[in-house]
Amino acid sequence: FSIREFYRRRIRRLYPALFTVLAFTMALGLALFPPTLLKELVKSQFFTTLFLSNLAFARETGYFDIQAELKPLLHTWSLGVEEQFYLLFPPILYVLHRWAKRLLWPALFALAIWSLWFSQTRLAAHPEVSFYFPTSRAFELLIGALCVAIDRHVSLPTLAQRILSVVGLAAIALGLVLINADSPFPGLLALLPCLGTAALLVSPQGWGNRALSWSPLVRVGDISYSLYLWHWPLLVFTRFVFPDSPWMIVAALILSAGLAWLSWRYIETPFLRAHTEKQPGKRRLPIWTLGGLAMTASIGLCLCIYYAG
Repeated sequence: FSIREFYRRRIRRLYPALFTVLAFTMALGLALFPPTLLKELVKSQFFTTLFLSNLAFARETGYFDIQAELKPLLHTWSLGVEEQFYLLFPPILYVLHRWAKRLLWPALFALAIWSLWFSQTRLAAHPEVSFYFPTSRAFELLIGALCVAIDRHVSLPTLAQRILSVVGLAAIALGLVLINADSPFPGLLALLPCLGTAALLVSPQGWGNRALSWSPLVRVGDISYSLYLWHWPLLVFTRFVFPDSPWMIVAALILSAGLAWLSWRYIETPFLRAHTEKQPGKRRLPIWTLGGLAMTASIGLCLCIYYAG
């Protein structure tokens, strides 16, 4: 395992499609938004480029209120949480593996329990901290990491996998029913989708996994990152231009699926395939990424200064 290669893959995975959506969002914002909303969008873009948007949004608004519906980059909070986690997790894992190997899995389990406790105890007084902060979201990602321990050290019989995968799907479905805009989330309630997903991960031979291997669902999985990036900006701009048209919302969702496929096919896939030293794009990738990062952040910073003045 190479930490350097891990981050290189993260860059290839995230940045090309992200830069494309940021450029699209800023262009539409300049064309459609009044100065007040444009100023907020510019600030959001700046922090999104640095993967800090979750911390910026934590100071501003709830995720489901009216103002949130006018923030085209609000959904990038989860990308910020994910990258902050992956900035710290590999070094922590390396230290544990190198100097405290016997404590590796117990330590990760303890960190997950602490994060869950932190998330649950902040829900009442500081819900924005519980929702947006990486410390209160780390347990969701650590559950996925702990699935590796089960996969390596526990041999589940086929029947157990089949049952567990069905229970996992049921937990995810129950989460879809119970979790809404008024739910105290994440905290303990987040265990429904997280443990449900973990049950599927450790049950590769389960019935639920076979159902999810249906080709159309796999295709949705292929484009899921691009779909995540595209859907929210399109919905925000559609609501802004057509506030009372549910049909336009449907059209925006269809358009987001189309753009997600194009983004996956012509942006994500070519970069993900450039994985050998023989391919010239690999050596230039860090330079390209740093250049795009600097350019996007600089544009956002300049516009922030302009609108602040």
